[in-house]
Amino acid sequence: MPVIFHHQANFTSGELNETLTSRTAFTGYARGAAKLRNVLVIPQGGLKRRFGTKIIERIEKITSIDEFKFVVLEFNVSPRYLMVFTPELIRVFLINDANFTQEVFSLTSPYLASQIKDLKFTQDQNVLIVMHQDHQTALLRRIKVFNPNDIPPGWNATTNTPTLASGVGVPEEAYNVNTAGTTILDGNTDWQVGEWAFFNGTVWTKLQPLSPNEPWELVNATFKFLPTFDFRGGYETAVFIPSALGGSNQTITITNAGVGPGLTNYRFVTELIGGIFTGNGGTFRIKSLGAPPPGPPADEVLIGDIIQPFTGDGAISPNPVTIAGETVLITEPAFSAEHGWPKSGTFFQGRLWFGGSRDLPHGIFGSQTNDFFDFDNTEGIATDAIFEFIGSTKANIIQNIIGTKSLVVFTSDGEFSTQIILEDGITEDNISLIQQSQNGASDVTPIVMDNQIIFVDRGGQIVRNLVYDASVGSYIAENISLISSQLIDKPISSSLFKGHTADDTVYLFLVNQGTIGTDTEGSIAAYQSLQSQSIAAWSLLTTQGKFLQTTSASDVAFFMVERGDGQFLIEQLDFSLLLDSSSVQTLTPPNNLIENLDHLNNQLVNVIADGFILDGPQEGLFRVTGNSIRLNKDVTNVIVGLNFTPLIETLPINIDTQTGPNLYLPKRINRVFVDFVKSLGIKVNGIPLPNLEFSAQDFLSPPVPQTTFEELQIDPGYEKIDQVVRITQSDPFPMTIIAISVEVKI
Repeated sequence: MPVIFHHQANFTSGELNETLTSRTAFTGYARGAAKLRNVLVIPQGGLKRRFGTKIIERIEKITSIDEFKFVVLEFNVSPRYLMVFTPELIRVFLINDANFTQEVFSLTSPYLASQIKDLKFTQDQNVLIVMHQDHQTALLRRIKVFNPNDIPPGWNATTNTPTLASGVGVPEEAYNVNTAGTTILDGNTDWQVGEWAFFNGTVWTKLQPLSPNEPWELVNATFKFLPTFDFRGGYETAVFIPSALGGSNQTITITNAGVGPGLTNYRFVTELIGGIFTGNGGTFRIKSLGAPPPGPPADEVLIGDIIQPFTGDGAISPNPVTIAGETVLITEPAFSAEHGWPKSGTFFQGRLWFGGSRDLPHGIFGSQTNDFFDFDNTEGIATDAIFEFIGSTKANIIQNIIGTKSLVVFTSDGEFSTQIILEDGITEDNISLIQQSQNGASDVTPIVMDNQIIFVDRGGQIVRNLVYDASVGSYIAENISLISSQLIDKPISSSLFKGHTADDTVYLFLVNQGTIGTDTEGSIAAYQSLQSQSIAAWSLLTTQGKFLQTTSASDVAFFMVERGDGQFLIEQLDFSLLLDSSSVQTLTPPNNLIENLDHLNNQLVNVIADGFILDGPQEGLFRVTGNSIRLNKDVTNVIVGLNFTPLIETLPINIDTQTGPNLYLPKRINRVFVDFVKSLGIKVNGIPLPNLEFSAQDFLSPPVPQTTFEELQIDPGYEKIDQVVRITQSDPFPMTIIAISVEVKI
């Protein structure tokens, strides 16, 4: 019987769907695997054990993941901050240059439990812009403390010393409470030591800093001018008279108000304040309603400024200019408590763009150039604000908006883009939103990766990309999860990790809500893409618990995870760790009692101490009780966490012969060769590779990961079809596999 070697050193097609296990002619078959679990495809084509995670914080007082959202804010200059939103509370965590994360501040917020899941964010330099359709757009920013040393003076809240008064202060003035008390300042009382009294320019507010140098505030964005829209109409039968052709503080009056033939029941309402009256060639900004007595009723008069003059012959009196309602447009602010606020936003070509609001879910609003909160479009110049609406026979509710090569808008019924080739940029006159596909997108934030925009289809079972095709002048949308569709199961969160290593490691993470009781429930679909090298590989990451949410910025990534008896934990990605939810401690002096493990209480954990994996009393593990464990020896450097099992399972071995594929013919694996880099503890079909199994009793010093290849003899036997190789690890050791070679007898 002939002996043939089957060699695979390329896994860049990732885990393939079971419907492809017989498509041996498919080019991805030779580069794929039947299962890739808790491993990541590396750009060189091999596979490595996934990252571990370290515990950052346990989140209390929430009942579901819908009551939690987080985002990383990157300053122009280090450091970075993790912003954590829970009902009516924002917590600020500092991420230092060593990627160490600790809480430094907390403050109250207006966002209720039912609203947290719909928060969206974008960033303007060092300010986080927070958007929700039911709240005025807000700015979360670090406060520049009034005191030049950034340490505010003390304040006695019992005696009010120094004396502070409601509504009186210098903008950004701050005091640190050194004596608790009940002095009332703009409604704030019950001051506690360590809190701050901070004057925001209008009122005194109470801040809750955990560090005296890290005060933050959440304030409503101040719009110079809001975009406007005609929500009401109904003025077609009215007749209007401006008090002048131009000028400030002028009026526009309804002249035929009343009941009867030729009269109109249209009246002005206060919601029009901030809006625009346009007609007869003129533009009028509405500042208020009413006229001094004995003038007409207030709801028949607008007061404001004429921006563009009305057309007329000379003076208004005695021959006033009349403007017929059917030629008029009267708009009011598009964003307000009545009509809602922006749902999403981004920056593109020097403008802040908002996508959708509660009452205008298909509207796009671009600010004036380099003036991000000025949405005035009345000046008639190229830098004017831009308003555009997606026209279609479908709803096209805007889900997200992204600025990249163009402004791309993701809606419930399709994807739209502005023109890419525009010499002078987008203006009110040339903007055009062109539909790129009719797939529709979910609410999961799209990710820009490897010159493509990756988004989740509205059905939640398909991941697509948008790639610009210069030959047709538009984006092409493709299903990039087609051959690995079993790994995509209702994604609810996304992030992009950009590692700065020799591996050029960039990964997209999609957190699956998943189907209850399946592998995908609470899992992560991880994607590696490098189009220039034909890499497009998915794998599945699972944990003891459920991944619920993710966020990232450059080379840091975080996960919200549910573990144990319903604990919600923030954990940080760390490629140097081999366990999840790791508590990393240095004990001085050495000790055998490991404490502060409340997040792992009642769970079985692995322990890596001074480089050794320790054997615990329960099948090699330790059970955390009373928030601690006790070892059988004193240790200095210890990592306590939850293990996970990597799995690499090859596709059924097929050998192309002169008579064709032999996929279905009996064959026998004689030997398996595994080529690996800096690895330990590898098992092949359940059998440890020689020279790679270690325990703490075997060495006086920790085991050193090996770089070589090992051969394993397989017991004789024939299997008809499912001749596969399964590589796993039982213990938390490093593992990078660069090739699997099989000697097959057929």
